[in-house]
Amino acid sequence: MPDEFTRRQLLRATSAAAIGVGAVGPASASGLPTTDDSDGDHPTVIGRAPCLDLSDVEMNTRPVDQYGVPEQATGVRPGSQMFIEFPDGGTAGCTANFIWESFPGSESGDASADDQGTSSGGDLYIGAAGHCFLPTDAAASENAATAEERQDGEAFDTSQLGTVSVCLDCTFGGATGLSVVEGPVVELGEVVYARQEVRNGEDGPGHDFGIVRIPADKRDLVDPSMPQWGGPNGVSGDAIDPGLPINQYGAGVANGEVYPTMGSSGTSFGGNPEQDTWFAGIRASPGDSGSPIIGALGTGKEAGGILTHLTTAGIAGTTMDQCRAMVERDIGLEIDVVLP
Repeated sequence: MPDEFTRRQLLRATSAAAIGVGAVGPASASGLPTTDDSDGDHPTVIGRAPCLDLSDVEMNTRPVDQYGVPEQATGVRPGSQMFIEFPDGGTAGCTANFIWESFPGSESGDASADDQGTSSGGDLYIGAAGHCFLPTDAAASENAATAEERQDGEAFDTSQLGTVSVCLDCTFGGATGLSVVEGPVVELGEVVYARQEVRNGEDGPGHDFGIVRIPADKRDLVDPSMPQWGGPNGVSGDAIDPGLPINQYGAGVANGEVYPTMGSSGTSFGGNPEQDTWFAGIRASPGDSGSPIIGALGTGKEAGGILTHLTTAGIAGTTMDQCRAMVERDIGLEIDVVLP
């Protein structure tokens, strides 16, 4: 196993961790460094929300019964549990966020002819946290990195990854979801984009996002709606206004078991426009990294951000406008959220 992967911040799901999920102190961040918010008006960022180490978890890929509460992430959709295989044979688990579509003429990557084009002319992708695909010493995927990042060894060739897949109707097994993952697994395409920080080494929300191509033969499995909460019927480019309710749906350990549902509710703390970051008071557990956030506004439910980091008061992440801007800036791909 390469040294760069031994330093990867993957939190092994132990019974102790499961009982303590939802804590937002240093113990839940697996020792990641603390970064103060620049203006002091927002919670302190502890570090990246950890992925799950599913290397020793039994995978039963049989269909499972649907349950009324909580609604499972049926299909390839926001909230689906994502599995990423690494060169050492280990598997990381995180949560997919929204379905994204590229604008015609801006496709990126090595998609086959069968993978190109939707009814509106673009390719389909599913989002995740960028740090789910990268070792800790890489700023970005090789195709997204700057010349300086590549020169200094801060770029990572994501083609080294094994299969990236999602579980259509995934449920954890066992009292705390530590022993078995059940549900049919669907293989996705290549990681088209991944970034987890910027050149100056700023490891903070606002620079963390990735997308994976959805193959053409899997498009009939795509459902862009949010499980349990419904929506989104719009997109909030910036952070949801402070005080407004937000919803999250994630595949973190103990969600749906220790906690009664895989979804959670909280309150927006607003954002830091200078860092393209949003903050919210809401629980999170290992494996929730990358989760979709929606704002429950009076006019409907708007896609409000990507969960990537833990703070002293909850969670934080990258705004929707920043997700789009990074992908266009780094690889020239224009994307937008697919609405139900």
